[in-house]
Amino acid sequence: TASYFAQKHCPEQAGRVFTAALLQDIGMLALQKAFPVDADHLYGNEGVSHQQITQAEQRLFGCDHTLVGAWLLAKWGAHETLARSVYESHGTLETDNLADLCIRLSGLVADAWLSPDPAQALALLMRQSSLMAYPQPLALDTLLTHLQQTLPPLSHLLNIPLAVPVDSYSLIERAHQRLFEHTLMLSTQLEAQQRSSESLLKDYTQLEQRSRIDPLTQLANRAWLEEQLHECFERCRSRQRTLSVVFIDLDHFKVLNDRYGHQAGDQVLAQFGSTLSALTRADDLAGRYGGEEFLVILPDETAETAQHFAERIAQRLQEQPMAEVGQELLYISVSIGIACLDD
Repeated sequence: TASYFAQKHCPEQAGRVFTAALLQDIGMLALQKAFPVDADHLYGNEGVSHQQITQAEQRLFGCDHTLVGAWLLAKWGAHETLARSVYESHGTLETDNLADLCIRLSGLVADAWLSPDPAQALALLMRQSSLMAYPQPLALDTLLTHLQQTLPPLSHLLNIPLAVPVDSYSLIERAHQRLFEHTLMLSTQLEAQQRSSESLLKDYTQLEQRSRIDPLTQLANRAWLEEQLHECFERCRSRQRTLSVVFIDLDHFKVLNDRYGHQAGDQVLAQFGSTLSALTRADDLAGRYGGEEFLVILPDETAETAQHFAERIAQRLQEQPMAEVGQELLYISVSIGIACLDD
């Protein structure tokens, strides 16, 4: 397998790749000689991937067969590049070295070929390899056909029993089907996660907005007013822009509450909030500071233009009642103060 990949992707290194792939598991033989009982039990388990084997070796022996194999090659005087290739033979596919990639792929293909569910294992390998930026496609289907053709005569030549024959065409077809199922499932999960994230963001945005709003008047609450006033003050001062703040207090509101009841008082506050909101610009911020007290932040407004704004409020209150109790229309007046950054 490694030689096949090398001929396709790095033919000038095919010899080294073949040798490294041939020797990549030589460390298993050494561990089997040194620890026969543990090694026989470990290596006798069919369907165990190389990754699982190396993890088990680390637990049992304190090292894995790739390290032992590289150490043996170094002791035998093999070239450092060959020893390194054996040591890194079961690394990830994220490498720019095509020779190392061919060696690592050969181990993964072998694991997939010999696994209890080859189609599933091959589908996972196909997905993993599809995420990598290779110079040219790996063409795993062509490789399996090549293996199906070359393994029988090779096993006969070496007198090695061949595993149950595998129909490469059927295997690739099943692997593609599994890959499609995985992709569909992943797409469904991603869509569900996206919907969940959007819903969570929407809920968070709504919650954040509600935390800034006075529920009765639908204007900014005191906390948001104070935060925005501080930021607006610093921004206007640093940019040498003007800023005006209008303070509004509803006159005789306690008397109104006592005479007409708290429900009528709430109607007055809500209607006044709506009136104030209609009179402010998009860049202004109107809010309820507390009780019957209101505050409007007017960026880039001078004391004179803020005075005109206050006059419009007073004029509107003279023209429009804030509530109706029975047959009686309730009109209110307000006391207004203005502070300007230029003052």
